[in-house]
Amino acid sequence: MGSKLSEENVEVIKVELPKWLAEKFRRYVAEKYGFRRGALSKAFIDNLAKKPNTLNSLIFAIK
Repeated sequence: MGSKLSEENVEVIKVELPKWLAEKFRRYVAEKYGFRRGALSKAFIDNLAKKPNTLNSLIFAIK
């Protein structure tokens, strides 16, 4: 992690969220990461990395 993401190793995933949840997450990102470019992606990656069980559940749910 920590390395800059390049086009070769990035995949865009579009999801639908309830509006209240998206707004809450955007506020959290703005407070913690600021308004820099890529802050939303970084926050999402950091939060998944902090909770490996969440990531594992997502992976196994897909299989």
